[in-house]
Amino acid sequence: MNQIILDRIKRQREESKPSEVQHVLPKVEEIKRAELLSPTELRDLIMNEIQPPPAPHIVETPQAEKTDKRFFGIEEFVDWYLPNQTKFTVPQQQALVSLIQARDAIFVGCSCKQVQRRNQMNEYFKVFWVNNQKTDLPATVLRVGNFNKVTLAIQNDEFLTFPLTQQ
Repeated sequence: MNQIILDRIKRQREESKPSEVQHVLPKVEEIKRAELLSPTELRDLIMNEIQPPPAPHIVETPQAEKTDKRFFGIEEFVDWYLPNQTKFTVPQQQALVSLIQARDAIFVGCSCKQVQRRNQMNEYFKVFWVNNQKTDLPATVLRVGNFNKVTLAIQNDEFLTFPLTQQ
């Protein structure tokens, strides 16, 4: 019995050996000198690879048409502002962070007082924009959003409109 097992193991080892592959390498003498590049040809080849390819022709598309925009409260404005935040200057971002904090405060605490907090934060939103209407914030909102006109409202009650000013 042991002999049968040993024979089987030997057969498996022989079958699992990788077959020998004959790989014929060319002899050094067979490489012709003509296949080698001269120093000048090598330099030209390298210099051609280093040069950047010509830039593709870019067709300019016309700018998107400017639109009018209405923000109905602090939540809608903050939802628009957050993805565009980096397009504002640092001092503008520092001022507008108060609107983000005010919007977030709506959802803090008992949900039974959420309507009251929303009303308070929308009032803050109104005061913020009335106080900042003569700063560079309205012009930046118009530019970043590519808007002709921005109207700020709370529950369909418009309180401020920023017209596009020519510079």
